[in-house]
Amino acid sequence: MTHAQYLEHAEIVSLNGAPLRVDQYIAAYTATLKRSQLKNRLTALQINGKAAKLSQLVHNGDTLKFSWLPLVSTLQPQDISLNIIYEDDNVCVINKEQGMAVHPGAGRPDGTLANALAYHLGLSGGDYRTGIVHRLDMDTSGVIITAKNEKTHNFLAHQFKERRVQKRYLALVHNFIDGQLALSGLIDNYIARSRRNRLLFCCGDDENRGKRAITNYTLLKNYGKVSLVLFKPSTGRTHQLRVHSAYMGQPIVGDNLYGKDEGLMLHAWKLRLTLPSESEPRTFMAKAPERFYRYLREINES
Repeated sequence: MTHAQYLEHAEIVSLNGAPLRVDQYIAAYTATLKRSQLKNRLTALQINGKAAKLSQLVHNGDTLKFSWLPLVSTLQPQDISLNIIYEDDNVCVINKEQGMAVHPGAGRPDGTLANALAYHLGLSGGDYRTGIVHRLDMDTSGVIITAKNEKTHNFLAHQFKERRVQKRYLALVHNFIDGQLALSGLIDNYIARSRRNRLLFCCGDDENRGKRAITNYTLLKNYGKVSLVLFKPSTGRTHQLRVHSAYMGQPIVGDNLYGKDEGLMLHAWKLRLTLPSESEPRTFMAKAPERFYRYLREINES
């Protein structure tokens, strides 16, 4: 896709409260562009058929239409093996290995899932748009879905934004002692970056400090020293499951940020969502990795 091929979006504004600036509405409600991207990528903007500015207010029932330039990256394609669960013309679903970062960042210029996808799709660095719809921590393995085009990216991102995607994680945790914690429950609080250590996140009840984070958990099996827990997050905050697990007093085995460093035992097990051109959701699954079984064997033998 070249810069000459604009992407377009149109919708009837739906607001329950007061009017909102159009740049805030686009960023918060349309799952297309971040507010910081609007100035450089927006090519046209109309409210009720008339040209508008980003500072203009939109009201409930207004007709909003806008177009923008697709995001282009100079990511370097790399021949890195991928465990592909499912693939079609729009998406690629992958069982990500532990230790692979999703995209380049500080200190990680390459060797990432995004680099591997660029190679797999036969795309040159100048034409490649990452297609990363959601993220997994580098040390978390399991199911992740990526988009092959921006229309699909927006379609999937909207489902994540509206919390219509079902995510299931498996984790081995410490200290889950019968009788001291309910066998299943709900954690509902707010996660914010730690003031003491900016690499960490913490949770509390102050809605003015953090973003709401919701996690359901169920104890699947107690192995004595550790337990297998199923996490069902309704939100997708950074480090959410790791923070909530530590908050319960049951840090995830191998968490070098919120517990002890033994290799993180957290795995994205299932992902359920609707694909483009399909009316019913699909479930994609990556079975528990070998490191879970190996760790259980080791503690049983010790």
